[in-house]
Amino acid sequence: MKKLIIAFGLALLPALASAQRADFRIIPLPKTIQVDTAQTFALTEQMSIGYDSSNPEIGRIVSWLREYLDETAGVNLSLRPNDKKAAVQLRLATATKAKKG
Repeated sequence: MKKLIIAFGLALLPALASAQRADFRIIPLPKTIQVDTAQTFALTEQMSIGYDSSNPEIGRIVSWLREYLDETAGVNLSLRPNDKKAAVQLRLATATKAKKG
């Protein structure tokens, strides 16, 4: 019985080893990246993020984005609920409105 358990364990080793190296990339990497220095967009602290405050999901996303930009780029943007003139506008596309491209 011991030999059967050891043989079964040894048979599983290759499967376990390959499972640890699996790479589950859901979003593929781009084939090429080109920098276009003619068109730039610089975030400044005078800018704000406008969003639809009636949607709690977008509110969480906007808060995360603001915190991320502050931590990584040192830019602290103000949040402007329902401000359609804010420099940065975030909206969630519904399945019927979203365009593939």
